[in-house]
Amino acid sequence: MLALLLFVSCRQAAEHSLRTAVDQYNQSCPVRMSELTRIDSLRYDKSANEVAFHCTMVGITSRSLDDELMMAAIRVHAAEESRMSLNTLSSNDNGKETLMLLKQLDAKLSFVYQLEDGAEVSRQTFSSEDWKK
Repeated sequence: MLALLLFVSCRQAAEHSLRTAVDQYNQSCPVRMSELTRIDSLRYDKSANEVAFHCTMVGITSRSLDDELMMAAIRVHAAEESRMSLNTLSSNDNGKETLMLLKQLDAKLSFVYQLEDGAEVSRQTFSSEDWKK
């Protein structure tokens, strides 16, 4: 019984720390991720056990992507940018701390990309196994 109480207490502390980190990050949003991408917010969804960066592809709308080839290029760009962002998180102190909290909670980290008109074009999701690499 004591072990269960300790587990619940550690989990609650990790969730609180994660919520605090998310709130602090959001104070600096929006943030330019690249020339093409802006991070609008970071969200923690306890029920999905996920932290997600919500990003907008700046200046691109559904109308401007009427070609499947262009849409595929945007998705490739999003996948590459997500992996680079994960590598950046893994290499700085605040990012390492956040990834450690996610690992404690066995939570996922996602990058959700939408166009200027709100259409979601890509979702890249990583587990703690992915950021060990």
